[in-house]
Amino acid sequence: MQGYQLMKTKTIFVAALLLLGLEAQAESIRVLDDCYTGSVPALYTVLGSGTSALGGWSHIEKNESNDEYNSLPLKEEEYRIAPKDFVTDPQCDGLKVQNAILVVKLSDWTRQHSNGLETTFADVGLRFSDLTYVVLDVRVNSTNTEIEDIESLKARYSQHLSDDEISRLDRGKVTLSLTLFANDLPDESSKSFNAEFFLEIDQTVYADKWVRVLLPLDEFELFTERAYQRKQASLDQYGQSLVGGLRINPETSHGNQLRNLLGDSWSDSIPETFKQMSISIRRIDLLGKVDR
Repeated sequence: MQGYQLMKTKTIFVAALLLLGLEAQAESIRVLDDCYTGSVPALYTVLGSGTSALGGWSHIEKNESNDEYNSLPLKEEEYRIAPKDFVTDPQCDGLKVQNAILVVKLSDWTRQHSNGLETTFADVGLRFSDLTYVVLDVRVNSTNTEIEDIESLKARYSQHLSDDEISRLDRGKVTLSLTLFANDLPDESSKSFNAEFFLEIDQTVYADKWVRVLLPLDEFELFTERAYQRKQASLDQYGQSLVGGLRINPETSHGNQLRNLLGDSWSDSIPETFKQMSISIRRIDLLGKVDR
């Protein structure tokens, strides 16, 4: 898991909503009056209007023979991504939302993305050069969101990291990576082209509120990856590649684990910390040049 040095976190500065709907400008998060405030035509809708293409995975198992995840507060089935999680939300005017409780490790990079959301749609025929924005309507749920703040991380890891290094580990906010990948379910043995955005939402301010996130494709990090090694890339090189799918991972603020920062001095005796984020997603749209 050494490829994260090319990753650049895009912190979203949240402003009050002045106008409903979308504006064609830099990345933004806006608070919505409700969970379904308008929409725009899209090249492809991953989730919305009662349909969801999202699936996912979970490594989380709790048992006596392997205590890797036994300290997590919920039963293991609560972390699985399943059709049962696309449900009618009583606070969403009877509309369906995708619920997920996502977990990332802060210490070890082994299975650091303990679960996540993913879908493939290569058959749609979209090329990276067709896209301009990803639109996400999402709510961070205060219930079941458990994130250590910086002071807690300092207390836990001060013997291993300086205060500056702690801030490079995590800032104590909800963080998700949204990755558009070129191959249909790529594996690490073959080179794949990816466009990735790190989204950070301050749950102490925006928990339990529906927000609309507008992510311009030209703000995504573009790279190829093989065997966890990343190399910067461009749309000039790969813009004609078909978009194979979308992955949403739980993340630390910069994609680092303690093991990345400590290198060979890291030991599995260092206590693990889990960052748990409960989210609901109402809409994911991929917009094109003609959609604005």
